[in-house]
Amino acid sequence: MQLTRYLYRWYLDEYDFIRFNETAKHQLWLREVKAESDPEDESRYLEVVFPATGVMVTLKKTDYTIPELRLKVQSGGYRINQLCRDTCSHQVRQRDYAVMDINIEALYERLFETRLERVYPDADLRGHLRDAALRQIAETGSHAATGERKREPVTLFIAPFQSIANEVWVFWEEGKLLWRFTSDIDLARPAVWQHDNVSVRIYDTLKQTVVSHEERPCDDRFATRHQIGRALYNCIILGSKLTVPPASQ
Repeated sequence: MQLTRYLYRWYLDEYDFIRFNETAKHQLWLREVKAESDPEDESRYLEVVFPATGVMVTLKKTDYTIPELRLKVQSGGYRINQLCRDTCSHQVRQRDYAVMDINIEALYERLFETRLERVYPDADLRGHLRDAALRQIAETGSHAATGERKREPVTLFIAPFQSIANEVWVFWEEGKLLWRFTSDIDLARPAVWQHDNVSVRIYDTLKQTVVSHEERPCDDRFATRHQIGRALYNCIILGSKLTVPPASQ
């Protein structure tokens, strides 16, 4: 259910309801896959295919060690590692997967009924996200970080926590910046912040938004209006607001 809720909230659109492949409408394909890795890396991978919509998801259960930090990196379960549509699913064959039957109508009804349910980051994780965002703001050398505007508060919107993706999105209202925080280590674990193992992706929603990726082929600095709109909906509408007063910056 976590996976389908994530896809419903962050990935699927109205065209997925229109273009169903009726012959595969009630199917889900699943298989374990092997990945080339170091001998000490015991991470496991699953592929999940929704053939009716052409969506394929690769899930990873992380299990390896960072020797120099003496840190065991393990996820609490399988986490989304990659998402793709038709270009990936065209390369797969049903006979290579275990085929599971699903009641797609009941699934979509359940997703609709629970579409407003969300889990927010706990107080500790919110604190880490706030501090990381403020450091990023200071590095931009703008708005709350310098000059007269230093006396203004910082307004952050934090999207609901998606454990299946191990990611949190944060929007800075005044600066129009979006951050995506993710890691191999569960973000709720203090170790991920202590050892600086968080990956941060920043989008300037004013300068890095395009209608289509075809405008800048192979340039992953840009996001489409559709992608940005999804993130803003999850941050502002479904998320929680955090105002940092000037004295706390």
